[in-house]
Amino acid sequence: MVARQVCGAGCLPVAPNFYKAQAGKVAKRYTLDELRERLGP
Repeated sequence: MVARQVCGAGCLPVAPNFYKAQAGKVAKRYTLDELRERLGP
């Protein structure tokens, strides 16, 4: 399973506490394992 970014940050509604630089670089795609690693427990 692979997730792909369909548009840039801010093109869709975002959580009110989201800050673009807070999560570091955002890749164009992630595997499920990579997403789990980024999102934590």
